[in-house]
Amino acid sequence: MKILKRETAYEGPYIRVINNHFITKNGKPAVWQSVERPNSKMIVIVFTLTKEREVVLVRQFRIPQNSFVIESPAGLCDKLGETYEDAARRELLEETGYRAKRLIKINEGPFNSGMSKDQAIIFFAEGAEKVAGQDLDDSEEIEVIKVPLENLVEFLTSLPEDTLADIKILGSLPILEARGLI
Repeated sequence: MKILKRETAYEGPYIRVINNHFITKNGKPAVWQSVERPNSKMIVIVFTLTKEREVVLVRQFRIPQNSFVIESPAGLCDKLGETYEDAARRELLEETGYRAKRLIKINEGPFNSGMSKDQAIIFFAEGAEKVAGQDLDDSEEIEVIKVPLENLVEFLTSLPEDTLADIKILGSLPILEARGLI
């Protein structure tokens, strides 16, 4: 395949829709739409474990899903000069009030490559402690949930009908186990 041109179909404050004109392997012209974030190049996700071996999760209503979603604390690395680790620490503190003793990068890459240029870095936050209240944006309504690590899979696979589990949580477990972090 060969991309011939990329043109912006729509741009708002948070997303940009791109029409990607390309030639298929059969030589036919085609268009593929994708989405970009104009103000961020990376998403940080923080798999957080307390000293008591509880996983710190967040529950929030996600409008595109029209449902509550259980997720790891996460957000955009969108502050000038901010490192990915700084962004992870900031998002963890803002969303949950927790601070980690140590952050370890466990994985990086695209997570919706058929639709978005978004890439994410998943950090493991070790020895997290509650140090403050939440500091949420006006548009955020986040409930903090703690789940014992040994009950995490059961918890995420038996949620009520109105709640979804972000699959990146379960996808992180084999990496964390293989590296001896959990």
